[in-house]
Amino acid sequence: MPMKPKYFQRMPGGGYYTPVFSVERLRQLSKIIPFSGEDDRTYALALIILRLCFGEDWLEKHILSEPQDGYFARQLADINGSARVMQRVRRAAELVFNLAGSIGVEAPFDQIANGEIESGISELEVGKLLKKSGIRFRYIWPSGVKGESYDLEIMLENGYIVFCDTKCKIENRLFSKKGIQNSLKEASSRNLPRGYPCAIFLKVPHEWVAEQEIFSQIENEIWRFLGRTRRIVCVQLFSVIVDAKDNILMERDWGWEYVK
Repeated sequence: MPMKPKYFQRMPGGGYYTPVFSVERLRQLSKIIPFSGEDDRTYALALIILRLCFGEDWLEKHILSEPQDGYFARQLADINGSARVMQRVRRAAELVFNLAGSIGVEAPFDQIANGEIESGISELEVGKLLKKSGIRFRYIWPSGVKGESYDLEIMLENGYIVFCDTKCKIENRLFSKKGIQNSLKEASSRNLPRGYPCAIFLKVPHEWVAEQEIFSQIENEIWRFLGRTRRIVCVQLFSVIVDAKDNILMERDWGWEYVK
């Protein structure tokens, strides 16, 4: 009998192998990790979780080699660059660990494994928000077919299903109203099915939320979009707010719901 792969990947016969994490095993590992402080230990444990899920090659390419671009890029001109990366690594590992058992999680995992890290992380963050709220959901593998390329389904207590798509505005990109319009329009006209209640989760960089003028423009575009559609019943705007000072980070989830 062939051995199972040690990390998340496509199986030869179809489907995916997804690691199952043991809380007790991780506790044991955390006790033997050499560290100079609690932050170092949690960072090292996060690296272990990500290696167990995506493999050594992925870890080396996207994190350990200190890439100059991408989600885990170190901003060398920023004194808080390394701290930001460490926090993102810890956050990614937390999402992977807590959502590994979610239905259909292979879809966002596959994005992350193939280097589409920021979009995959965004879908996991949506799952985190729903799970914390006690809302049942499942991830959906986008088919590439118009109207069937959404990201997840929410199962309401009354039996109804809300079809959802996630859009992520990449960090370190300049804000544009056209970009917000295009993201909402693509989700509505290309990805989500017709004839059913739908919702869009839109993640934006925390710098956009912190700038009141930009935030107001985003809100205006969302309301304008909702005013032109009957099918999209809700847009959930969210971001991860990071305050950095002297290599110390404070992070919090932020979100605002726009309902017709």
